[in-house]
Amino acid sequence: DEGTANDGGKEYWLVEGSAAPHLLLKLCNDGYGAAGVGMDEITIGDNRFTHFQAGGSNDRWETTETIRLAPQTLLRVDSCDYRGTDPDLVDFTTANLGSMEVRSLAIGDASKAGTADEGGCDVLKKDIALPPKPGFVGGLNVPMPNLGQDPTNPVVFPEGTVLGGCAGRLNASAASPALVYGKADPGREAELRFVALGPQSLVIQIRDSRPDKAKPASWIGADHLELWTLTEPGDSYLPDPAKIAQLGIGLDGTTYGGTGKAPVPKIQRWTAKDEQGRPVTVMKLDWSEEFALASGVIIAYSQGEGGRQARLWATGPIRKNQPGYLPALFALPVACGAVDGQWAVTKNPGKLNAPADAPE
Repeated sequence: DEGTANDGGKEYWLVEGSAAPHLLLKLCNDGYGAAGVGMDEITIGDNRFTHFQAGGSNDRWETTETIRLAPQTLLRVDSCDYRGTDPDLVDFTTANLGSMEVRSLAIGDASKAGTADEGGCDVLKKDIALPPKPGFVGGLNVPMPNLGQDPTNPVVFPEGTVLGGCAGRLNASAASPALVYGKADPGREAELRFVALGPQSLVIQIRDSRPDKAKPASWIGADHLELWTLTEPGDSYLPDPAKIAQLGIGLDGTTYGGTGKAPVPKIQRWTAKDEQGRPVTVMKLDWSEEFALASGVIIAYSQGEGGRQARLWATGPIRKNQPGYLPALFALPVACGAVDGQWAVTKNPGKLNAPADAPE
């Protein structure tokens, strides 16, 4: 359990029927970072194997992976990051691999959050499924499948493909908590789907049950996407207002400058139909700047009514045209690809993580 009690490592094997024993995980706790606080906890249940691991230096981390043993599949990942010298900076993320929903929650104002005497990771884990309370910030993260990917060789996303099961989703309906501006219209629903092909590439899909047909005087009044990023990497999950940049994208793929100087991606656009035969617009965005998405991103969808902005849905908090938190891209050890024209999970081996220096 502790770096001072290393015993040479441990291995966990699955013995199932007449099949050859299968190595699930091997561990060698060397402290997992300069602080020497490395720790592993294993929980075994009915067809479940859960691995909790913690470590770090001043920047501490905790990760929990929940695996289904047969067939071996990653079901859930929980990740928490915090600073040893500043317990008020805590960021927790949970990923459900079944739905590809990745959700995060962080302490925004410790004086209002009231977590001084409680473990920050435990508090955030308990409240992750709820709308953020006063003192907290949160949102939806963009999933980034990376199993077997070569960072120097971009993922091929065929033109005409639609986002299926390998994508995060934002439901823009009257019951959605993602509304950050305006009033919902019960008669108009929309859905965003999104996935990162890498740290510099996004695919976004838009479906709107009743697009606005008016011709506005400004792009702000038309149905459009907004991307909120930082112009340079930040050292905190709470964005520096002076470095925030807003990029507007019309549903025809035209880009517009907003707040700050956002880098402009190359955009490929097409229309198609989703798995239920509904019309969707798909955009593939590729940036040349390596830091374009390094500090997180908010994806927002603005609906116009009669040529005026009526409401804004977003994956993160925006108040008075100012984001309060940028959910990070979240890497997942699964592979995705085009299957019958839909971007779907093609491989999920449930591979359990092990330290880089674990014995071979």
